[in-house]
Amino acid sequence: LHTGIDILCKTGSDVKSVSSGTVKSVTDDATLGRVITIDHGDGIVVKYCGMGSVNVKEGDAVTASTVIGTTGEIPAECTDNPHLHIEAILDEKIISPLKALELE
Repeated sequence: LHTGIDILCKTGSDVKSVSSGTVKSVTDDATLGRVITIDHGDGIVVKYCGMGSVNVKEGDAVTASTVIGTTGEIPAECTDNPHLHIEAILDEKIISPLKALELE
């Protein structure tokens, strides 16, 4: 299942944090590529997937619009146009990133 949204962009585009928070982890995933997970508070956690370069590490505090890295590739979606894949979790349940960020 596709549990997030895709934002078309060129490979190497800056990726900015959607809100203030704390970096929970930076991991490599066979399906999603390099993933930065940020706890944005109030039970909201956002996964920024398919990262290329990474400018943050676990425990770093970020603010809205902090450049956390650049886009790279998503192994499971490598035939798609270049994009950033974003997933959101609210109180440990996957939800629409647009809903989590109050954009829906």
